[in-house]
Amino acid sequence: MDKLGGASCRLQQTVERVAMAEPLRPLETIVDAMVTVAYLGAGGRPRRQPAAWRASFDALLDAAQTSTD
Repeated sequence: MDKLGGASCRLQQTVERVAMAEPLRPLETIVDAMVTVAYLGAGGRPRRQPAAWRASFDALLDAAQTSTD
């Protein structure tokens, strides 16, 4: 995750084919995508994500930023 908003977040997703024998290692990237997820209410309008979700995503974002520093 690289961006967290009140009603959305942006996630990086990578799918790789890996070797089936030890050592398990990526052989090729099948798809690499940046996905924006929006939180919507019943009427289809943006709404704030639940506080517990926001706290979990904040922790993931902090961990991702720490690992790249």
